[in-house]
Amino acid sequence: MAITTSPDNIPSPTSGDPYSYVADMAALADGTQDALTQKANMGVGTSTQRTAALSKFPDGALWYDTTTSSEWRKVGGAWAVDSSGTQLQSSDATYPKAASGITAETVVDRITIAAAPYARRVSVSTVVFALASVTHDRAELLTYSGATAIGATRHQFYLASAVFGIAGLGYVELAAGAGSVIEVRIARNSGSGTITTSASANLTKTVATIAPAA
Repeated sequence: MAITTSPDNIPSPTSGDPYSYVADMAALADGTQDALTQKANMGVGTSTQRTAALSKFPDGALWYDTTTSSEWRKVGGAWAVDSSGTQLQSSDATYPKAASGITAETVVDRITIAAAPYARRVSVSTVVFALASVTHDRAELLTYSGATAIGATRHQFYLASAVFGIAGLGYVELAAGAGSVIEVRIARNSGSGTITTSASANLTKTVATIAPAA
């Protein structure tokens, strides 16, 4: 017997090898059962792998998404964030972003929340460490759900070229069937200086807590 299938490793006879009906059929049965057991209820992998594997799973199956650290359930032929408990979702790929010379609102972090067939409450927490170019200025951190502001924080800083931190909170209620794009933006609130942020997740960190609606 030779392993010929991927990714499930189901064995199949190799052309030209002696064939033993009982032993080979037993190996095939064992390999098939292992694959069925693994696939029947739960999958684990990246967001790309989850999308590609959709047709292989029945409704009700679960998938742990290693890209977003969240659990998904197949409902009505599509993946949806599992409604059975609270999920945490972090930044999209390529986020957070570094930005320099900030004066007007500039997006520094983003989380895309996929639509789900049930209502949810999304709480967003953000911490951004930034650098100011002048003294006695103010920065503003804004959290958006789509085009709607759901949180705002202002911070007064007093030292030029000194790192300061600013934290923000916001929440949004998503109706059944709705998703959202959460954006974190930072801007100079007053004065004439500019602000610089880092792309490091240690210096810009946003987390969305997704829970069933009350």
